[in-house]
Amino acid sequence: RLLPSTTKPGVYKNNLDQMLKEINSNKKAKEIEAQLLTACKEDLLRLAEYEEAEENQVEITTEHQEFLQHFSLMSAAIREIPPGEVVFNLEKFGQIFDQETLQLRQCLVNPQGTSQKTLLWSSPAQLRLHLNIGLFEEAYSSSPCPAQVTRFLFKMMSVHSEKIVSDKILHALCDIACSAAYQIVNNEHQQFEVWVPSLADVTLVLMNMGAAFVTLFPFENLQPLFTEGELLEDVYIKSKSPSNNKEEIIFPEHNCTNILKYLSYCMGLCPHAYSDDEVLLLLTVVGRISLETRRILQSNVEVSCLLYKMINNIRDWSSMLPRVCKALIVLTDDHHNMCLLVQLLPDSIRGKRLRCHLSLCFISKLLDGDCTYSPMEEELQLAELRPYLPQIQPSALLRRIQQKDKEEDLATQDQQAYYLCYSLLTLTNEASSLQVFRPDQKAQLLVLSSELETHVKCDIRESEKCLYRSKVKDLVARIYTKWQMLLQKTRPLNGKLYDYWQPVETFNTEDDGEATFIEDDEDKDTTLIDENDTMITKEEEKETEKMEVKEDTEIVESLGDKEDDTKTSEVKAAVEEGTDHFNQAMLVMQPPAMDEQNDPSPKECTDMEKETPGREEESHPDAIM
Repeated sequence: RLLPSTTKPGVYKNNLDQMLKEINSNKKAKEIEAQLLTACKEDLLRLAEYEEAEENQVEITTEHQEFLQHFSLMSAAIREIPPGEVVFNLEKFGQIFDQETLQLRQCLVNPQGTSQKTLLWSSPAQLRLHLNIGLFEEAYSSSPCPAQVTRFLFKMMSVHSEKIVSDKILHALCDIACSAAYQIVNNEHQQFEVWVPSLADVTLVLMNMGAAFVTLFPFENLQPLFTEGELLEDVYIKSKSPSNNKEEIIFPEHNCTNILKYLSYCMGLCPHAYSDDEVLLLLTVVGRISLETRRILQSNVEVSCLLYKMINNIRDWSSMLPRVCKALIVLTDDHHNMCLLVQLLPDSIRGKRLRCHLSLCFISKLLDGDCTYSPMEEELQLAELRPYLPQIQPSALLRRIQQKDKEEDLATQDQQAYYLCYSLLTLTNEASSLQVFRPDQKAQLLVLSSELETHVKCDIRESEKCLYRSKVKDLVARIYTKWQMLLQKTRPLNGKLYDYWQPVETFNTEDDGEATFIEDDEDKDTTLIDENDTMITKEEEKETEKMEVKEDTEIVESLGDKEDDTKTSEVKAAVEEGTDHFNQAMLVMQPPAMDEQNDPSPKECTDMEKETPGREEESHPDAIM
């Protein structure tokens, strides 16, 4: 049996007016949604909140503002990341050549074999395919690769927008160079040659990325053999119209990294490919690139590896060391950037020596206004740091900043002084990190430890509001602890068993660099005075004991008037035997004189023993009287 239906018949209105109303309402809703999205994008909502916050701040009383200012903390005065410098102008990226204008067909070479013909006759769109299948490695594994092809790959690697393609080009270049080196070493094929980019090739690639020629070579007395005009003589530079797009241009990190990697690989394969002057110019270029503000947050492993190989490839290291220091100190004027340049240097033997000398050059530049220090030896003498430690104290730096800028706020000047002090202490720590700490430098390090504690540590006044001062004091404590550990590991001065505390004025460093310890004559005098005092005290004790013996004899003699003569004679004999034993004991205990080399003979001892009773008898009448 079916149940009756509960639905009611209704009328469905679907006329044209209702459809128009729905369309208009949907349009209004979309318009409102678009307005809200644009308002969010333009930060209109945030602006309204900011206006409300300003209105609320007006209502805060001056008492509350003073309270907030009193308990405010200043902890960000010392930056963790150096400011860096702008090296690349990304608006000029690709003005000389780009991935579209570079074509392998333009390389005027004669292809040999099918694979080389396929590469040279292919279109630019097929480059990705050739890199993926490894056609470059196959084409030039058994035959020499022309320099035009490798130069094309080097330029394409520096401008290609895709990281994967740029990495593939780097892999192909390294394989071609490795196969050429294998053919030269093992098979002695003279037609093979490892293509190493010249200084002009590297400069042109970096200029195409947006770096100016003056920025790469800022030192007037250290310029390459070519000029900017000669480098761009046959090159057409595209003039780009100023774009209205406000989108931020992303720094091509992968292009710059791959250039550094290939240079490092070439310097490992061919250590003598560059002369010492070219290596010095490359050092300045790499140092300038490492200061790029958009590269500071990236990894610096490639820069450190390249610097390690460049420093080790220098042939005449002793004569090039002052030139390297003189070239690197011109790269920046900021003290935090100087610390970055020093910390990028490798941990090899040459790298640590360069780090020590370069740190001292930067300290001299910051405190003297211009670098007055020039390395004369490969190993740094720690005595060179001593004149600069009193100038590193924050109060002295604050007075110097106040003389330069008198209109700045005192709190800001104090932060700048401690920020500069932190960088100077970091450079001091790097300068004292010697590869081998020789024992003759122990006296110099003792003086530096005392100067650091006296001038810098005692000058810092910590405050609960200025947390950056505590950060500087912590660095001072770490440097002082490291120096004390070095002092404990070295042997004592002048062959002594222990190092005792001595005033700083007693230490001196000779001109030959060996440390000597000046002994005070006052210590010797005090020891002689102490010995004389002990001798005097012993003689006084001996005389007092003799006087006690005399008193005993006097007492015995006074008793002799009442008693028998036999009894007094026995007492006198006993007293004389006691004095004789006492004198013998004193002679044994008494140390020999400096002039006497042998002990007195037994006859002399008996004579002395015989004389003593006579003296006592002579003194008896006086005592009785």
